[in-house]
Amino acid sequence: MAEEIIVCPECGIDKIEKSEFCEVCKYNFVMGEAYKPAIGTRTILRNTFNKHEVYFNIVINYDKALCEKDLLKKFPLNASPIVVPLDLQETLIGRSSTEQGIFPHININDPGVSHRHLKLIYNKEGNLEVLDLNTLNGTKLNSNDLEPGVNISLQDQDELIIGIWTRIKIQKV
Repeated sequence: MAEEIIVCPECGIDKIEKSEFCEVCKYNFVMGEAYKPAIGTRTILRNTFNKHEVYFNIVINYDKALCEKDLLKKFPLNASPIVVPLDLQETLIGRSSTEQGIFPHININDPGVSHRHLKLIYNKEGNLEVLDLNTLNGTKLNSNDLEPGVNISLQDQDELIIGIWTRIKIQKV
């Protein structure tokens, strides 16, 4: 008799036998609930199973130069660059919302970023693409506005700008 494979309803990763929580998104299999981090925490979740080989990293920077003067009081102090390996087939980037139950793989601390802002996707050939998820403030790729809902190929050193002050640099590894 074949063993039943249980898949996480939140992120689609196979459940590890006897584990109570998803190793990727921390979904609670026992309670049947999505992971809800404490308010104010910054969580970056990574694929610990190596379901996809890492070809790219992203470097997230909060850039005060992008921010309008009247919003500087909201700018995160002492924010240092964050390097994140892209080891999921699809990586959702956005701003968490406990009220709406939205917990993207990469949470961006920027009020101008939508809860579900964009996806970084490895296509069948292993190339990286970006998909703007029809966001209010849009996404810029190398200073050009992206058309929502259209996958665009990314290259090493490309730069995405989202929200009020967030720069995301693509790095080939």
